[in-house]
Amino acid sequence: MILEELIHKRFVDSENLIKHLALFSGGSAVFSPEPPDESQEGWGGNTQYPQVIYNFDLQANEERHSAGTLSVSLLCQNTTEITPETIEPLVRDCLRDVILKPVEGTPYCFAWARTDAFTIDEKKGNVTIGSEIRFDILEYPSWETSDPDPIMAVNKYIRK
Repeated sequence: MILEELIHKRFVDSENLIKHLALFSGGSAVFSPEPPDESQEGWGGNTQYPQVIYNFDLQANEERHSAGTLSVSLLCQNTTEITPETIEPLVRDCLRDVILKPVEGTPYCFAWARTDAFTIDEKKGNVTIGSEIRFDILEYPSWETSDPDPIMAVNKYIRK
């Protein structure tokens, strides 16, 4: 599996999270990087909120010592009982204390960075409320050495 699939699997395997989300084509409303249009048949005439949309960028940030960032958007409608504040801790729990290792890749883990709330006014009078959760993606590359270790050998030589 690639990293995107591993993240998706963490979200849809969380029973606590998916019971709060809308359904699309028989599955939970978890999408990357864009959700399907509201006119698509998969919604089955039901509401499309709440939903989770995630996207990641694997670009090293030396200042924060990270391999990239993961952005998770929680979208809810003001007409439902479920709020982003209810779902946000569940999303954080999905990525807490876990190391994901893609096939032919290095292991990654996620460190919560911040959560920002937002609102989107729509033409129909409904208001979409949401939260943007940001995680730093930390990479654990393998470190290899040889035996005897060249650094230890040089240190030993210098001491003598």
